[in-house]
Amino acid sequence: MGEPKDKAEEPLPGELVVMLFVTRRCNLACSYCHMAHEGIEDQQEERLLQAIDMAFASYDNAMLHFFGGEPLMRMDLVAAGVAHIEANYADRPHRKMVTTNGILLRGETLEYLLDHDVNLMLSLDGRFESQGAYRVALANNRKAYRAVIKSLKTLLDRDIPFFVNMCVSPGNVDLMFDNVAFLKQLGIRRMQIAYELGALWVLSDQNRYIHQFKRCISELQDENFHLQNHGGAEPVLGSSLATLDADGQIYTGASVVLEQSNPTFNAASFVGHIDTVKDFRGFVNPRIDVVRYFMKNTTDPADRERIRSCMHLGYRVKHEMAKLGHDC
Repeated sequence: MGEPKDKAEEPLPGELVVMLFVTRRCNLACSYCHMAHEGIEDQQEERLLQAIDMAFASYDNAMLHFFGGEPLMRMDLVAAGVAHIEANYADRPHRKMVTTNGILLRGETLEYLLDHDVNLMLSLDGRFESQGAYRVALANNRKAYRAVIKSLKTLLDRDIPFFVNMCVSPGNVDLMFDNVAFLKQLGIRRMQIAYELGALWVLSDQNRYIHQFKRCISELQDENFHLQNHGGAEPVLGSSLATLDADGQIYTGASVVLEQSNPTFNAASFVGHIDTVKDFRGFVNPRIDVVRYFMKNTTDPADRERIRSCMHLGYRVKHEMAKLGHDC
């Protein structure tokens, strides 16, 4: 299988990552996605292109990450954004990525993404027992899972570069090793393990996570399979990026996906509407500064406890990877 062009969505030096929400709507109802999916209209094309222009006006390098909801439900907006980048910034350093659950990753949609050099991050949590419990389809669970596996096999059969992102929650943390082993057996060569952001990771659950995570690194990696987690990406909530929500609001960081579970964290991330924010300068900051800012400005005690637990788990993951000599 081909190697993915990017090992992770983590920024390169001097690169601005912009999460572009093209829609909040989704064909799944994931238990660990803590944002509203209804009541907010899809992105306006004019605002999408405006954000892309702001990114290139603000920084020399940019990664444009099309996100949702399920972004392939508005493939027209993804295509409009890609066309705008190619028409105006083809000579500028940039990367393009889309995160998808894979249900709609087929036919003309897949061919377009491949033809236009859009990197693929496929969200998949392992066996059906885990996927079906935490990534619940709005229609038929097994039918949706079969569609995802069919998309996955297409990518593998055609040697298409991609990587898998697997989310682990406190409730299924003991299944981590088995799920990663299952995905490896399917033929996946690169994936990253992500802990649920916005969950309360009590110490006992953190310990179970670290135990499973270390087993995955020590027992499953070989020349054909690599976990692309790396210490520089931890804690994840300290990531430095800009987010354009579907309603035109701009945030620093990825707090939109936590708006319902961590509302004061979400509020601390709010910058303004795209019509009032002049540029994205100042959005790229050292991770420790981002962590300190959020811990200071997340005001609700319950919010702070959840955010602190995620930050703590992130630093523990970073420490364990360093001890194991694991990096990308």
